[in-house]
This record gives sequence, C-alpha cells and structure tokens, in this order.
Amino acid sequence: MTDNNPIKKIFYLVQTINVDPLTLVKAILLCLYTDGIVYAAIFLLSLVNMAYGLLPDIIYLVMVLVVARGMGKDELRRILTWRDVPVSVFAGILVMFFGLEIIKSELNNLLQMALPVPRGFFNNWYRGSGNVFSIIVAGALFPGFTEEVFFRGILARRFYRAHSPRKAILYSAALFGIMHYNPWQAVNAFYLGIFLGWIYRHYR
Repeated sequence: MTDNNPIKKIFYLVQTINVDPLTLVKAILLCLYTDGIVYAAIFLLSLVNMAYGLLPDIIYLVMVLVVARGMGKDELRRILTWRDVPVSVFAGILVMFFGLEIIKSELNNLLQMALPVPRGFFNNWYRGSGNVFSIIVAGALFPGFTEEVFFRGILARRFYRAHSPRKAILYSAALFGIMHYNPWQAVNAFYLGIFLGWIYRHYR
C-alpha cells in the first residue's frame, strides 16, 4: 500500500482487523497509529505556540470514531447504543469499583516503594486551567469515554471473537496499561482494565 494518507491507512488496517481475527500485534499497531496522530497534532500545535486545551482529546475521539466507522456501517450505532442497566447491578458494580480503588491504591504504594516516581515527573501532566470543571472534563470524562469506546467497545469485543474470555480481558487490559506510557499509571490501568473488561463481558 503506497498511499500516505493517514486516514486511509487507518481504514486499511481496520479492514484487515475486521476480516481476520484480531491479533495482539495488530491491536498494538492500531493503538500506536491512533496515538501517533494525536501526538503529531500536539507537536504541530506546540510549534506555533497554540494553546490546544481539549483539542488533543477531541482529535483522539475523532480517530477512535474513524476506527469504529471503518469496521462497519453499524459499528458506531452499536457502540453508542444506550443500554439500560438494572439499578441493583449498577449499585453492585459501584461497590466493587470502590473496593478495587482501595486495592489499586495499596498495590500502587507497593510499586512506588520498589520504583519511586521521579521528582516532578507528573508536573503539568494534565492539561487545562485551574477550573475544576475543565480539569474533570479534560482529565477524566473526555479521555475516559474515548478509552472505553476504543479499548472495550472495539478492541476487547474483537479479542472475544478470537480468544477465550480470560485472554481477551488480559490482552485488552495489558494494552490499556501499556498505552499510558509509564509504569505508575500502566499498572493501575492494567488492574482497572481487567475490571472494566469483565464488566463489558457480562453487561456490554
């Protein structure tokens, strides 16, 4: 394939994923390619000293939606369809989530004892002004929605087609961790990815 258009390359990669079973290598390539376009956009914006705010998150969401669209006409509709979850199930998941947060916190403490975070590593890590609303939107809601669509709605679903449920959950969780690009977030994201993958498996 000689066409250098990045969108067309993503469509080509997505089409191969749609035809063949999703392998870990293909999933990694898709993650890197999608993230690469986002980081390229951030680099270009920084060259012109442009304040980008939520723009990288918007670009990431657009790329994920492009990937979803490339997998079929009904893929976006399937991903974005609202599903009613019984209150009892939602309450149970919420309790489990808080329990997971306690476990994650303790495991993260152990990790930082063995591998301390370098001084200043997370300084200016989150974009946005000091406004609490913008921090929540930029740091949690926007990326959280996009990541769930990508890692659970797209990747995990296709891993389930080609692998056992256990492998599918572990593969998607491992990718979710690795794509945070640092060990302190990656380990926590891996645990969270297992939990979210299990929820997706049972409740879609």
